This record gives sequence, structure tokens and C-alpha cells, in this order.
Amino acid sequence: MKNLKYIYISLGILAFTACNDPEDVDLEPEVMAEALVELNAGSADFSTYVSLGNSLTAGFTDNALFITGQENSIPNLLSTKFALVGGGAFSQPLMNDNIGGLLAGGTQLEGFNPRLVFNGSGPAALGDVIGEVAPTTDIILNNPTGPFNNMGVPGAKSFHLLALLW
Repeated sequence: MKNLKYIYISLGILAFTACNDPEDVDLEPEVMAEALVELNAGSADFSTYVSLGNSLTAGFTDNALFITGQENSIPNLLSTKFALVGGGAFSQPLMNDNIGGLLAGGTQLEGFNPRLVFNGSGPAALGDVIGEVAPTTDIILNNPTGPFNNMGVPGAKSFHLLALLW
């Protein structure tokens, strides 16, 4: 009985201290707008930007090369920022689809398989998740013409450039 009295007193104090007037609660906090910094190129010339590199430069993701991966490549992201300070146009050869894979005269090239996706337990081939898929990028039928600003080649190594000099 003695302990019950202390429980009631505690509950009463809690009930009275938990109450607030509606104007004490600010449901919409005031957000201070940040001043945007004015962008300028300074003495740098961003009118032409060319990128050389390997898989990261090309936009190789999920074990394949496909449009969305290429659009999210580091050089393409940089070119959008360079455009804010007067950068020129940036063009890159894009695949035909978001499936990945590569054909030569209608025949699937070995090692150029469709992309991987997450199936809930780990990476799986796109065809295993959604059914039969067929790449549409054919290196014999589709020869885009340049000039291109993104010269990323998946799997390129630095010594490949030296082979051209010998």
C-alpha cells in the first residue's frame, strides 16, 4: 500500500509535466535558406573535356556496360558540373539498351554477358530474374561516329597504351 501511493504520485507528476500548450510545439521548424555560391571557371577552360580510362571511366557496372551505367559514369557526371561554368558538349558512345551484353553479327560474344541484378540473396544474371533477355548492341551493325569525349574502355590497362608506341 505504501508503494502504491508513490506510483500514483509519480504518474500525476508525469501527466502534468508532459502537457504542453499547442503554441509551445513547433511542428514546422523554420529552415534557413543557404546562400548559393556563384560559380565561375576562373582561368580554367572547360570548353573541351576528354576522359581516358578503364571500366570506371566507361561506366562499367553490374558486370556489364549499359546505358544507365554509362550515364552515371564519372566523366559524364563531371561534364554536367563543368557545364555549370561554361563547359562544352560531352558525347560518349552509348549502348543500345539497359540489358548489357554485346553481339557480333547477331551472335552473343563470349565474356560480354547481360548485367547482374540483385535477386534478394545476391547477384544474379538478369535473365535468371526476369526471363529470357537478348542484347541489342551489335558491334558490326552499330558503329557510332564520333568525335567522342569519353574514351573509357572496360578492362584497359596502362601498358595497353604503351603497346601503341612500339
